[in-house]
Amino acid sequence: MLQRIMHSKYPDITVEEEEISIPLQTVCLAIFDAILVHMLNKVASSSWQPIRRTVCKALNKDKDKKIMSILKDVYKDADVVFLQVKFSGDRRRG
Repeated sequence: MLQRIMHSKYPDITVEEEEISIPLQTVCLAIFDAILVHMLNKVASSSWQPIRRTVCKALNKDKDKKIMSILKDVYKDADVVFLQVKFSGDRRRG
């Protein structure tokens, strides 16, 4: 997801800055996340976590069935469909 900011593409970036570009992006994303959590805790402290849980469950419940439905309905006339799969490592099949 995070990509190195290349000195070859951006000459104003030093080699040292290129080397720390991914850790720096990670810190910036962590700060951004912390700001969002802080803001949500201030604005909607008792309701945002249940809403987040509901949205996550809605997006993930029967995910495979939803994907198959989209493929069957939307792409039924396609000769070729390219799919990209991301495995999070915590999904268990039983």
